[in-house]
Amino acid sequence: MNSWRLRLADVPAPEMLEVQLVNAADFYRKMRKSLGNKRNELAAEHIAEITRIYGAFAEGDQSKIFDNEDFGFSKITVERPLRVNFHASPERVQRLWAEPVFASLSNGRRRSSAGTAEANEGPRLQEAIVAALNRLDPAKVYNSRDSVTHAIVAALQAAGVNAPK
Repeated sequence: MNSWRLRLADVPAPEMLEVQLVNAADFYRKMRKSLGNKRNELAAEHIAEITRIYGAFAEGDQSKIFDNEDFGFSKITVERPLRVNFHASPERVQRLWAEPVFASLSNGRRRSSAGTAEANEGPRLQEAIVAALNRLDPAKVYNSRDSVTHAIVAALQAAGVNAPK
């Protein structure tokens, strides 16, 4: 098993253009008594040899030198167009009842008499919205958000529901 060490601290700026990796996998001695999963240790002569190899900053059997750019990477974002389609099929209109915002129309948001009136108006508003959506052609597929928004607003206005423009 190879073990490469990367050390960039305390390196002068011109030498930062290159990176030295030192393979110290062969520099160890067996321990007399293992310490858990650790059965090897570095002796003083191993540490001295690793330091000598590192200090020489030359390529060899245990030392490899690479350009700094070899360790860089470029982040590339590949974007593709958003593929959406909208159509007012009966199944999709039915799914509207499961949406929390749509379901909250039947609950009054205020705790006053105005809130009670709002709660009473909510179910009628829900039914009017569903009826307006059911008037849309279920076979027509809208491929842009703007076109479906325009069609829904027109259907809501035709049904007498106050819709944003």
